[in-house]
Amino acid sequence: MTRLSFQKHATPVLFLNSLQLERAAIPPGDPGEQLIANLILSSIAYEFDAVACARLYADAAGAMILALISRGLTYRPPRPSKFLRLVCNLRSETESLLLPIIDGILVVPTTPVTKSAPDRMLAEGSIDIVDFDIEQVGLRLRLRKLAEAIASLERMTSAEESGRVIRSIITDSLRYKTVLTEPLDRAIDFLSLARDLVAKGNLQLAALSLKKAEGALNVPMIEVRAEYARGVETVKLQIARPSTN
Repeated sequence: MTRLSFQKHATPVLFLNSLQLERAAIPPGDPGEQLIANLILSSIAYEFDAVACARLYADAAGAMILALISRGLTYRPPRPSKFLRLVCNLRSETESLLLPIIDGILVVPTTPVTKSAPDRMLAEGSIDIVDFDIEQVGLRLRLRKLAEAIASLERMTSAEESGRVIRSIITDSLRYKTVLTEPLDRAIDFLSLARDLVAKGNLQLAALSLKKAEGALNVPMIEVRAEYARGVETVKLQIARPSTN
């Protein structure tokens, strides 16, 4: 079992500090995926009573809804969307966290701690990462219902109540889940994630993702086609390179 530094919190397991929470950039991509990413980050911020930041994400999601609603009352991205499912042990309980992946980029909350020491993820405490996987989820965004839910946040004074509303509309938007079974596709996804984690400076999680890529094929990636092997070796070298910070 791999131990990584995270901040402890009741439910769900999150790696944030409400006093340090900053707004994360949402990468370019499908507008529906950007919308759900804003909602997920808003939900996380509400869990930590970071209300101002949570509302920024919710407002951004609201603006995207207004832009999409001209196309119709329901929006579905043209292909299944990808998410990273983290499964962690906390206080003898198993918790799960879903994070969006947009065009190969993992969308994670940002704090000064994650910027200065990304391998630690958070300032205090630690949890055990039991496992993680990349899931494909079909999104169905019922735009009018989403708009009404986000508008209702203005009348709420409780971060807990607001967070429940956001989580409810996220759940309603995630229609079906699949896990890729084609070994090469899974290997490519985990390799792409490893590259992104290296770019973010989280080398421990990058190393785990690389092992997932190798395990997907049940052979060392060096034995696979040359272009994939070169990509793996590049990531391994980046992981092994001593930090210059």
